[in-house]
Amino acid sequence: MIKARLLILFFFICIEALYAQDYEIKRLPINNNGGSNTIRNQILFDEDGVLWYNTHNGMVKEFESSHIFYPFMDGKKAIQVTRVNSIILDTKGRFWVNTTEGIFRSDTSKENFQKLHWSILDGIQSYKSFIVEDCSGKIWIAISNIQILKITSDTEFELVKIAKVPTEDENLDLTLKNASDCDHILLEKGPNYFVISKDTSQLSEIPVQYRLQDYDYDYYAKNRSYNLFKNGDVFPEDFEGFYNYNGKRYKVIMLKSLNMQLAETAFGLTSISRIKNPVLKERIDFFMSHHKLGRTFGFLKLIKENGEYHLKKSEEISFDHLAEYFAVAKNGIIYVSVFDQIYKIKFKNKGFKKSLYNQKDQGKRINISTRDFLEISERELLVATYEGMFKLNVSPAKNSVDKLNVFSKLDYLRAYVKVNDSIALSVGETALVSINYINNEINKYK
Repeated sequence: MIKARLLILFFFICIEALYAQDYEIKRLPINNNGGSNTIRNQILFDEDGVLWYNTHNGMVKEFESSHIFYPFMDGKKAIQVTRVNSIILDTKGRFWVNTTEGIFRSDTSKENFQKLHWSILDGIQSYKSFIVEDCSGKIWIAISNIQILKITSDTEFELVKIAKVPTEDENLDLTLKNASDCDHILLEKGPNYFVISKDTSQLSEIPVQYRLQDYDYDYYAKNRSYNLFKNGDVFPEDFEGFYNYNGKRYKVIMLKSLNMQLAETAFGLTSISRIKNPVLKERIDFFMSHHKLGRTFGFLKLIKENGEYHLKKSEEISFDHLAEYFAVAKNGIIYVSVFDQIYKIKFKNKGFKKSLYNQKDQGKRINISTRDFLEISERELLVATYEGMFKLNVSPAKNSVDKLNVFSKLDYLRAYVKVNDSIALSVGETALVSINYINNEINKYK
């Protein structure tokens, strides 16, 4: 009987080890200000790294332990919206919120979101689309499926219309993107790409012949079969050829006139986004939504093997409801809005195993015994040891850990407590020490 119980226990331990997650998830409840969750919540960070998201009646500034709500206003009247199409933070520090009930813009304090009442917007129904800001600070908004509003200032506007759109594509949403240079805006409408000159507003179609893969030519395959990337941003600079995904080959086309690369994608990668974050660089290149009506998110990495490029899945996370939008913080933490919650996903560090093992000291090999350690950033540890205080910095690109004995005489420290983003307190056998680990400064308290 005891033997059978041990076998069962061993089985479950093996199962747990097999499915051990390489990430941690914390759930943050969405503040709907007394209402039900009837709208998708877009999320983004401001210039100070603070998380924001929209609700049906305003914007929320999220601090995790608390939050501040700012309503959508039309003069002195607070209003609700049916859908928020897109949000950006411009270089002046203002939010632009494109909704079905109109366009709202905050002031630079981000405390007042007012509806814009410009005569050029009268009678125009706003469609699901993107807002972009070009290099010169001009704002471009797709205000219908065939019209783009170019905003130079509060008094200078211009409407750009798309002509010669195939009849079957008239009702497809219009997506705006910045080109690699500062001279053009890119437009994606179904399987068609257009380019606009930012100065002359002259519009022309990009002549690219599409070659679909071996799946049905339905609406999704037609609308999401390609992704545009800046030259060298994903694939090697000026690369034109093929990459592999799930046993199939997909084409990459170089658009020399725009200095961009057009990458063919598989049907399953219906919503693929590029992740550019130095903390996640060695782990993730892409973030995708797929399968089960968007309830599964996958993380992909582009690697080179035997002279060919392969897009491989590095992680996959499933949610209870539709995963709507995501944003990546500077420290590599990923936030995903899912129905009435925001999932905070943090990948675990793996770079410090045996980092103070078998060290050289005056020609001898020693193992440094540690007493305590403190995580001071996504890739740094502060370590209290019998040989002094070490600062460890992991270098994934070199597959190594850089070790710096910042205070060799502090060999009596036993434990750390983090005070803020630059100061930690450490208690030792004879003193309490305040450590500024940014400037490598100490202050002893007897």
